[in-house]
Amino acid sequence: MALTALSWSLAGSGHAGLGVEPSTVLIVVLAFVKVLVVGYVFMELHRSLRRLRTVYTCWCATVCAMIVALYLLM
Repeated sequence: MALTALSWSLAGSGHAGLGVEPSTVLIVVLAFVKVLVVGYVFMELHRSLRRLRTVYTCWCATVCAMIVALYLLM
């Protein structure tokens, strides 16, 4: 809930003194941190094989990096 509140405050506070791009990138990164938390806690990946956790973490990092890169390039 703290990550959601932080994302919400960044979006609603006139970008918290940051430019539009840094705060938007930070919100996207926070969203993927929440995706990781959901995967590890609610989908119980913390109990699964290390290989599966590694693949999931790499997938999240790759997709997050691609979205941020596309946002910054467009």
